Amino acid sequence: MLANHAITAIKGSGHTGLEQLSTLATSVKTFLGPVKSCKFIFDPSTNESTLTCSSFRLLESLDLTSAIGQLLNETVQAHHKSYKTGSTTLFFLVGAWSNAVLECLRQGVPVSLIVSIMLEGLNSCIEQVQSLQVPLHDVFEAKDCTNKRTAGRNFIHSTNPLNSDVIPSQHENDCVSQCDAVGRTACECPKSFLKLREYKSPLHQAGGEHFKVQNHRRNVLSHSRHFSVAERSCFQSHSKGSTAVTCCYSHSLGDLAKALSHGNQQVMNLAQSAVNHLCENAEETSVTINKFHATQLDTCCLPGLSEEYSNASFGYTIFVSPEIATISNYLQGKPLQVILVDGDLTERYRHLGFNNSANIKTMSDIASSVENKSEDIWASSACMKIIQAHIDLILVRGDVCPILLTQCIHRNILIITHVKQNVLQAFSEATGAEPVTYLTQISQDCVGTGAYVNMYTKGNSVIEVDQRIAITIKANKMNLLTVMLTSSVTSKMQIMEDQFWTCVYRLHHALRDQNVFLGGGAVELLCLSHLRKLEDAVKHDISNDVGSFPCMSSWLAKSAVHYKASVFRCLAKGWYKYLSVLLCNIDERSSELDAMTFIQNELQNISDFSSPSAYILEEYSKKVIFINALSFPIAHGTIPVYDNVIPKLEAWRRALHLVLLVLQTDAEIVTGSEAQKQILKSDIAKGEYLLL
Repeated sequence: MLANHAITAIKGSGHTGLEQLSTLATSVKTFLGPVKSCKFIFDPSTNESTLTCSSFRLLESLDLTSAIGQLLNETVQAHHKSYKTGSTTLFFLVGAWSNAVLECLRQGVPVSLIVSIMLEGLNSCIEQVQSLQVPLHDVFEAKDCTNKRTAGRNFIHSTNPLNSDVIPSQHENDCVSQCDAVGRTACECPKSFLKLREYKSPLHQAGGEHFKVQNHRRNVLSHSRHFSVAERSCFQSHSKGSTAVTCCYSHSLGDLAKALSHGNQQVMNLAQSAVNHLCENAEETSVTINKFHATQLDTCCLPGLSEEYSNASFGYTIFVSPEIATISNYLQGKPLQVILVDGDLTERYRHLGFNNSANIKTMSDIASSVENKSEDIWASSACMKIIQAHIDLILVRGDVCPILLTQCIHRNILIITHVKQNVLQAFSEATGAEPVTYLTQISQDCVGTGAYVNMYTKGNSVIEVDQRIAITIKANKMNLLTVMLTSSVTSKMQIMEDQFWTCVYRLHHALRDQNVFLGGGAVELLCLSHLRKLEDAVKHDISNDVGSFPCMSSWLAKSAVHYKASVFRCLAKGWYKYLSVLLCNIDERSSELDAMTFIQNELQNISDFSSPSAYILEEYSKKVIFINALSFPIAHGTIPVYDNVIPKLEAWRRALHLVLLVLQTDAEIVTGSEAQKQILKSDIAKGEYLLL
């Protein structure tokens, strides 16, 4: 009896959680795809506005008082923290699949079957799309770089404003001469010299832009054949008068960056230049293209200048107060001894597991005068330890006691607070400093050497923003690069920084995974085609699907087969919605109706082909997305498209899991309340409450 009540209740309204998810997800419709329509977020407390086109920033700014809104926010923020890309896909699919589940409920599908069948459908799609992964060695193409030889030694060059001149060694020139003597191209050097294979890249089948041929720079080999080349490219970009062969990895990285830019070509160029700069200085930084990690980059925002002034430099660049800047100017150019504090530099700080309970107070806590005196004594003692260890620079992950900070400033000791973990790690590797938790741990073994501080200048002028001055802290062989992001529109700084990190992490994930997906909707289209095949299989061969739910009772198993086609169809509608909005946002289709028609035609083409994945691989490896020059500050033309693998699949999983979690929570509330109503009505009918 209760089962009948439950199913009856589910058919009705009351699933406010799913409805809220659907409503919230409509706010990011314009964020999907490369052509984004930004939104202004107004803060009434400060009367300031911020421009954004990222879903996680939008959620951060919304007043999400409901439990559903907070759950969505936590899901999106967790995904963004892990991958830095794919959050908008997650957010959008949450809304699309919420509508799909609501449609299943209106058709009377039991909640347990919606959950099991949708999970089965998604897992099957994820298995199917593995065939659309493209290995990076198919993206990277070793190009014949020296066929067009001239006296000036022309070469194909990807724009990189960060390259520096390096004088080649005698071994390098010998190797180049030997290669030239036999007429070899850069990619035809002996195997002991460089291990490369020839690849056929889908990017060039797609008609992507080729790099311009320039005369003013050349490439030389970074080292001799007598040295190891196992984990680094043997080509480096150099200039002025050196004999040259081409840096093949930078061409390949340029192709990959273009394919992953998704319309943010200008920001991606900056990200690519930063990665190139790290790799080209591998001899000093021990960073190679195979070892690149996004944590080797940091950002610093400088409003007021146009975006063309954005650049990158080695070291840690930050804005500090005038007092700290004065100390930096005093210490400029001097070798500094440094300690790294992994925590707060305060009297009361205890590392995780040793913090005092918040509800326990001692007498010294109550008497403020005693407390202040205790803090003064601690600060003086800490300052003496710093002086005795001859420390010039302290990098602290957390806060610093104001009294200690003042005492150090008076003694020209530079303290930098709120330093990120990756920055501490970079300084630890470069200076030999071992991070400490408390100043009592200071010893000669944990003190680093070889750090330097300089004023960050443009021309002969220091950079100042809101009474804060830019400085740069460096160390020899440091593998940290700070990208200075500039924009004349202050409200655009946040969106520019978010776009930069998105581009960096797309490169990071692609290089780490060594695989990418075909983009432009290819993966989602294959999911649609696969779900249609599953739906047809259920319709034409129902008896074979009963055994797919062995744990269920015979009644539930038969119901599962009956509802399976409907649930697959509803799940597919989420992909339909996703693709139609994507096609509209990239200016390929004028309306969602037009996009739907295109999708239907593509599905028909796929069904006429012997293998759906083979058709998509053939067609979408040549597919390009047309970007309107009026919408983006990039050249009018076509761009080949690729997507990251793991972030995309994880966005799908998180989106569906969130929807199904809300569905089950809603179902418990709805069925519980309805069951109580039914029991109450039954008792009243029996006359048990007539005395009331």
